[in-house]
Amino acid sequence: MTRAALLPVLLLAGCATMFSGTSQKLTVTTVPPGAGCTLLRDGFPIGTIIATPGTLEVGKGSGHLKITCAKAGYLDAVVTAVSHYNTSTLWNGAGFGIIGLGVDAGTGAMYHYVPEVTIQMIAEEFDSEASRDATFYGIARITEVEAKGARETLSRSCRSDCEESLRSFDASLAQRLADLDRKRLAAKVKK
Repeated sequence: MTRAALLPVLLLAGCATMFSGTSQKLTVTTVPPGAGCTLLRDGFPIGTIIATPGTLEVGKGSGHLKITCAKAGYLDAVVTAVSHYNTSTLWNGAGFGIIGLGVDAGTGAMYHYVPEVTIQMIAEEFDSEASRDATFYGIARITEVEAKGARETLSRSCRSDCEESLRSFDASLAQRLADLDRKRLAAKVKK
């Protein structure tokens, strides 16, 4: 095969790499604005947003992003941006071959994150215990509803080690809810 004939094959090798790239923009917004946020993947820092709202170019990968935001007068907020399977990679399974899957996996292009994350910051101090408890109860219910949808998506898109992935997801949710309750108990109530 000549080099000219080989070029189209090589260009199609990594469809997600070609069509969606190996990095993406991620915008973090907090309510209220002005929080500083750090982003970690697999425990390693990948970027900082000095003040929200802010946008950061992040490399794609299978690891979830841990976003921690801090603002004076508010409790630190920690959320996870889950890595999702990129549907552009499906073209590789439709005839473009195992080389394309390898290219997409190696570059991280077979994954993506939601492009915008909004984080509700929680005040350090509340007018009453009832106000504090209602705030945290509401956040816990929203967390559970969002987690239910994310778990269903994970279950549908899982390709290997599904039971372990779901156990890990459930453990992570339980940890998040326990962290919320610790923050609720630690939040100050005006005297």
